[in-house]
Amino acid sequence: MKDYTEEDLQVLVSTQHLKEDKDVQDLLEKMNMKSHYLIINQSEESKISNPYVISRKEKGLSKSRNQAIQFSDKEILLLADDDVRYASDYAKTIAKYHNEYEDDILCFYVESKNKNRPTKRLKTRKSRFFKSNANCVI
Repeated sequence: MKDYTEEDLQVLVSTQHLKEDKDVQDLLEKMNMKSHYLIINQSEESKISNPYVISRKEKGLSKSRNQAIQFSDKEILLLADDDVRYASDYAKTIAKYHNEYEDDILCFYVESKNKNRPTKRLKTRKSRFFKSNANCVI
């Protein structure tokens, strides 16, 4: 089994309406992005020069996530929404849990700061391909 590090992680972000490089930088800061990333930006117009941002006119979350997976280049992929802010050690935590479990898919929780949308936890699943760790928050 491979010993994963933070360098093996790529966050795949689906978003809309980023028009300039400053918009990308603002999003990365808002999300507290500390790892490799790939952003699929659904936008009619874009002047972004960042090579890790792919702008498309197509709409739809599933389309943008599928495109992100298609163009990803790391071994650990994290599907992300653009309204999430990660803890500073998220990349290290994710690599640690991928080393601990030998499953293809792990489920992590992001604590909600919005009282109208509290954090929901799945019941722990025991499956060959899916682990849910109710104690792991990124």
